[in-house]
Amino acid sequence: MTLGAGCGGGELDALKSDPMATEPIEGLEEVDGSENEGSSGGVIGKPAPTQHQRIFAGSTDAEVERAFEEVLSMAEEVGWQVSSVSPLRDGFVAEREIDGHRSRLTVSVNRDPDLGPAPGLSISISTTVE
Repeated sequence: MTLGAGCGGGELDALKSDPMATEPIEGLEEVDGSENEGSSGGVIGKPAPTQHQRIFAGSTDAEVERAFEEVLSMAEEVGWQVSSVSPLRDGFVAEREIDGHRSRLTVSVNRDPDLGPAPGLSISISTTVE
């Protein structure tokens, strides 16, 4: 089932109910985040997905790498189907349905201070827009 984005707060509430949107990540500090209810794109616009993002900071690369492995295991335990893991084990993508909404989980390690906390970890959950 493919849903267009922008179906209202129900999609965002569904994403926020997932454990990946709420569980603390041991050893990392949650320092930022964002939410977007998405849009259908209107008559000629491009649809935007509903999204919930969390940004974490760690003090060492080893700490963030350990947290990445923990998050990967947690995602699988709560029902996410991991479709790809980067060869460097610094990112993965997974999919599942959340409350009837086809959703995607994207997790990535950040080592570039120009892109946010580094070392850091980003967890993003979004509805799928096709």
